Amino acid sequence: MKRLPAVLLSMALAACGTMERTVQCAMPPSTGDGRPAPRVVKGPALVGEEYGLLLAPIPLDSVVFMDTATANRVMVQAMRASRTPTDTVQLHARLLNCSGTPLELQARVNFLLESQAPAEPASAWRSVVIQPGAMATYTELSLGGSEIAHYLVEIGLAR
Repeated sequence: MKRLPAVLLSMALAACGTMERTVQCAMPPSTGDGRPAPRVVKGPALVGEEYGLLLAPIPLDSVVFMDTATANRVMVQAMRASRTPTDTVQLHARLLNCSGTPLELQARVNFLLESQAPAEPASAWRSVVIQPGAMATYTELSLGGSEIAHYLVEIGLAR
């Protein structure tokens, strides 16, 4: 059995240690009028769109940007909803500021039944401040329990 020379082995191991995990602000393509181009999404989605007056379905379990300015500056890096021991739903959305200035956002969540009717009133608007190039997490807890099947998170610039 041939053995790798020690130099090659050490180079291979060194290469494994230099792999970097990075986050990039890659904004979706635009339609030319400032709106993001429509995307086809199958299955569970991690999306953020500004819908305005467009007649388009809004995907469940997603983030909806309230305006184009927010959609062009903020990226949803991760989103997770889980059940707590008391059967409420805890939602976490990790947001990345892709602009060069600090952002103050407002966020709220609508928890929905399987029929897509509201399971409870929308949460109160919460302020989320993100420095340039930094991340922040928006977290919310439902009031209801097992009847909650879906959610929609609304995010916009603070006014």
